[in-house]
Amino acid sequence: MRIPQIILIGCVMLSCSSGRENVTMAEGDFGAYLEYVTAHENTVKIHPGSLFRQWFKANPDLDAHVAHWVKAAEKGNVDACFLTGECHYWGTGVDKNYAESVAWYTKAANESHAPSQYALGRAYSNGDGVEKDDVKAAQWFQKSAEQGYAPGQYSLACASYWGRGVTEDRSASVEWLRKAAGSGHADAEFLLGCRFHYGDGVEKNAEEAVTWFLKAAEQGLSWAQYRVGLAYQTGEGVAVNPDEAVRWYRLSAQQTGDRAMVKLKELGETWN
Repeated sequence: MRIPQIILIGCVMLSCSSGRENVTMAEGDFGAYLEYVTAHENTVKIHPGSLFRQWFKANPDLDAHVAHWVKAAEKGNVDACFLTGECHYWGTGVDKNYAESVAWYTKAANESHAPSQYALGRAYSNGDGVEKDDVKAAQWFQKSAEQGYAPGQYSLACASYWGRGVTEDRSASVEWLRKAAGSGHADAEFLLGCRFHYGDGVEKNAEEAVTWFLKAAEQGLSWAQYRVGLAYQTGEGVAVNPDEAVRWYRLSAQQTGDRAMVKLKELGETWN
């Protein structure tokens, strides 16, 4: 079974070292979640947390999974620490408790667990369970990003662009977006398209912009779908194709893309 890098770095069963008891997760518990992740890889590339919650809604034995993960986490398994932190962060299977989620993320993050490092950065960025601290957020995002974890790379790109917790550096931001987009992170693909479209931190290139907009659009991002439709309508970066313009506008409009609806109305088309 191939496991997307976007969720976990490594193999199905990972264990802690540093002298701790060697603890692994049972295939029936942890493996079931990873199989679900693999089957819905495109969704998790857009919103990692949403897929986690969706799996629990569809899982008939929620309490057993949570109990097993907590037990494994208490014995030091980094994957279990991360998943237990997610349970507390989203209020899935347990009461929502940001402070508790941060405690579990920290245990795994200190063992170089990339998803936990990203999650800890998210907590500091939002002030969830800890005092908001952009510097600490950026530090954890970077640790995660340097391990190749796409959500961490995307978050570090955003921090670098706005100078949140790090020195503002739009060229560096583009490089981190490239890395995340290269892993199929849809939001990174869209933002990278925007950078090429406007020449922001990189030389303006309409063709390259459309290439990245299309990748994100194919993963279902409404704004990217609108941008692809606009490109086909105006011929910026791609040959004019009215039919393709309408098709992409409709896909965007069906996700309440207001601008796409306006464009369809201008063209005398409907979005149904």
